Amino acid sequence: MAGAVVGGFLFHLLGSVGITGFNIWSMIVAVVGSMVILVVSHAIRRSAI
Repeated sequence: MAGAVVGGFLFHLLGSVGITGFNIWSMIVAVVGSMVILVVSHAIRRSAI
């Protein structure tokens, strides 16, 4: 769910449509948002070590 929120926010900032319901596009937006969350959390953990 957090990925969908982050993905929707990022796609909205880029001028594209975010979450539009239960369809393939919304799934892609949610996956991209989840990947962004994972990359950021990994970067934070790497810098803390």
